[in-house]
Formats: sequence, C-alpha cells, structure tokens
Amino acid sequence: MNFKKHLLFAFIAMIIVSCKKKNDEPTPVSPPTTTQKNPISPDGDIAIYTVNGDQLTLKEEFQVATQFKAFEDKEKHNELWAMITRLLPSDIRPQLTELLIYASDGGGFAYVAPVNDQDLSKWRMGFNLNAVYSGNQLDKSETGYTIIHEFGHLATLHAGQIDASVRENECTSYFPGEGCSRTNAYLTPFYDKFWKDIAQEFGEIGEDQARADAFYNKYQHRFVTSYAATNPGEDIAEVFTHFVLRNDQSSGTQIAGKKINLFYDFDEATTLRNRIKKGVDFNYAQLYSGRFTNSLRKRICVRRH
Repeated sequence: MNFKKHLLFAFIAMIIVSCKKKNDEPTPVSPPTTTQKNPISPDGDIAIYTVNGDQLTLKEEFQVATQFKAFEDKEKHNELWAMITRLLPSDIRPQLTELLIYASDGGGFAYVAPVNDQDLSKWRMGFNLNAVYSGNQLDKSETGYTIIHEFGHLATLHAGQIDASVRENECTSYFPGEGCSRTNAYLTPFYDKFWKDIAQEFGEIGEDQARADAFYNKYQHRFVTSYAATNPGEDIAEVFTHFVLRNDQSSGTQIAGKKINLFYDFDEATTLRNRIKKGVDFNYAQLYSGRFTNSLRKRICVRRH
C-alpha cells in the first residue's frame, strides 16, 4: 500500500513538474506583420520615409497605379536619396524630417511643405520619380538642379526665416503663404528690392496664363528663368539655385544678376553655397548669363499642404 502511495505521489509530481516546465518556456515570437499599404493616392504617392540624418526609415506605403509600378523600386528611392545627401549634408537640413516619393504625369518635379502648417521647423520634401527618371536612368542634371531649388525653399521658409504665428493682414514685410518674413529673413530684402514695385501688377494676374506670360515678357530682365516669375517664393528659390551653381558673382547690371549677388551679403548663404557645391557632380548648362529666353521651363514645384 505504501509503495502504491509513493508511486502515486511520484506520478503526480511528474505531472506538476512537467506542466510547470511547459508554462515557463518562452512563447515563440510572431513574425513581424507586413505593413498594410494605403489605397492609391490621388497625388500618386508611393512611399513616405522618416529622415534621421542620412538615414531613411519607411513610414507609409501606398498602392500604386499600374503605369507607375516601376517606381516602387526601393533602389530608385535610395539612388535619389543618395544624391540628396551628397548635395545637402545633414547638418544644413535639420528641418527636413520626411521624404515622400510619388509618381505623377502632372505633379511637377518636386515640392516641399511643412509637416504641420503651424510648425515651420519640420518639413517634407516630395519627389516625382516620373519627372526625374527616364526609364531606369536618373536625370542627374535636372534632379540636382531641383534638389538645390527645393532646398532654396527650405532655407528661405523655415521657422528661423518665417513667423507662422503672424497672419497676412498683420504682416508688415512679405507673406509667402506660410507666415510673415522676419526682419533678418532672405525674403524680406529680396521682396523689398525686387518685387515691391511690381507687386500690384503681379497681383492682378490671377490664374490668367496669358497675363502671366505678358508679365514675364515685360520684366524678363528681372528673372534668372521664366519659372522664377511665378511668384517671389519661386523666384528666390531659382535665384538661390543659380547662386549655388554659378562659379562667380554676376557682373551684369540687370536685376536678375543683382538678385544673385544679394545672397553674397549673407555669410550663412555663402557657407551653404560652399557646402552644397562640394557635392555637385553634374553640369547644368541653362544657368543665367544675362541672356534670356521666352520658352517657359517645366514647372518645378507643386504646392501641397
């Protein structure tokens, strides 16, 4: 009887130990779930990345229309990002916190926009791969020019340049849309010297393309490209791009050249120019040289909020 009791206790103990052992075993880690892609974007968005220095982290992906499937290729995203980081070292673009890749037939080349309209310290840069790629070939000349142009927006519209808390009817300098230009902003003397006297005439253009063309033809000596006549914000971004890519100051007496030379009055701008030029490994033949053409450039930017 005692033997049977001991045997029964031993059997129960084995069961208890066996059950406890199973409960203590680590639960297998589930494989990471695949991020669900958002529906097709009306703007042709493909992917949004978070920017941290020179690193990209995928934040969101979108389903892509059939004709733009080739631009889902992450190698293309990385190739573009490599060119951006080569031209724009991380310490000169702390405001750039997101990169958006999209593909569209009519979405310009690129754009920048605040991640939050009330916070101009964080910006998103978007690039239209359908505009900067020809097949599998990245157009380095056009892409490089556009990167510098978009950085021109960042450099002239970030929180240190523009006060987003000031409304348009309260602004005593220039209001580009994001806020009011500060006293020390690039846009403040740029607007005062080169736009104030034609602002009323420009304001009467509205959406009339014929009047816009006539405005440019009348004042083309003021602009480094015809696209620069779009508005003061696009003008200063185009001027900044030519300021960076030209090898010297403009020696001409026309207003377009004076706009380029204005940036030499800012030590910070000269430093930015020198840093960016170190990464320039492409030629861009259509730089301002005092001669003008009436043919309109492709629209670089598309405005998004």
